[in-house]
Amino acid sequence: MEQQRQCAELRVAGQTIDAVASRVGIAPETVQTRIDEYYAAHPAAGAEQMRGTLLSRYEAIWAAIYPRAVSGELAAIDTALKVMQDVRKLTGVDAPVRIEADVSHHVAPEDIELVRMISKLEGSNRSLVQGHAETESTDA
Repeated sequence: MEQQRQCAELRVAGQTIDAVASRVGIAPETVQTRIDEYYAAHPAAGAEQMRGTLLSRYEAIWAAIYPRAVSGELAAIDTALKVMQDVRKLTGVDAPVRIEADVSHHVAPEDIELVRMISKLEGSNRSLVQGHAETESTDA
């Protein structure tokens, strides 16, 4: 379990698969397996840890890009806006999007009539089956 935790933490911290393998002392092919095992056993921790890691990465990008953005560099402004959008999505800061949907279902009149006919037939069949069962019980 310790190996799984180490692999997950190192990978979340930004280490490559090869770097994690070297540090933990396992084959690179095994690293992702250990990470998957860790997150299968700790799903909530994995999601929360990844969220924190992503926020840290966004903060680092923000720190690097912000001075250029406020000085008016258009590419930096564009990048800053994208970072802000991603952080809002990650943290759930934005209000939920309201969606209007018409979920009414329109049934053609002939379909309604078909359903009535089937129901009537099913009712007739039940009566026949019940009558047959009653006849058999009085015969016995």
